[in-house]
Amino acid sequence: AGLILTRRFFAVWPKKDDLGIEALAAILNSPLVQAFVYTRTGKRDIPKRVYKAIPIPHGLSANQSLIKSLVIRYLEQITAQNTIEAKKVLIEIDAQILRLFNLPARLERKLLDIFWGHQRRVPFDFAGYIPPNTPDLTKSPLSHAISTFSSPRGIVRYLPIALDIIHKCFPRIEEIRVLPETDPETDDEWLLIDIKVEGEIDEILDLYDSCSNQWVSSIPWPERENIRLSYSIV
Repeated sequence: AGLILTRRFFAVWPKKDDLGIEALAAILNSPLVQAFVYTRTGKRDIPKRVYKAIPIPHGLSANQSLIKSLVIRYLEQITAQNTIEAKKVLIEIDAQILRLFNLPARLERKLLDIFWGHQRRVPFDFAGYIPPNTPDLTKSPLSHAISTFSSPRGIVRYLPIALDIIHKCFPRIEEIRVLPETDPETDDEWLLIDIKVEGEIDEILDLYDSCSNQWVSSIPWPERENIRLSYSIV
């Protein structure tokens, strides 16, 4: 096209056939790689040496078809300006890449904490993964134990959304837990978000109604049935 690139522009492409463009894009935009770059350069520009040092997770080849389909779906939702669904898919892409790096839960939580309060450069609201007063990573939406339970049920992408709704609706949360729960009579299973909140009974009931309305509008059926909320007043 007769265009000349400056030295501040880098092109990145896969050098092996077993690494697709979609998977490469997912890795470069993943929370671990973004944090990796952030801790190695404090300037606007990213040096070539930092790009060369970016880690590639093991097991990527076996998961490429899933990652590719998610990236394509994300781009389709962006084109259609369906930002709610686009955010859900983007969170699932991040979760799939993070799972491949197999970080210990403690480090995974520290990694995701870096992003809270910083708007991601996407055309919708995305200012972090885990609200500040979520206790630890074993209760985070991207942790290994929770992901193992959630992935077969298709609810991984909805957990951050559910937690975000809860934290916005209940301003005074004392404790929050996320754990699998089973009905002993029917063997039905779901993921329970259990919170302890401060407030008067009438106030909490109103907040719960508001939370339920947002829950229904943001999380579809039947996934909504697999994520449940319980609360106690302290």
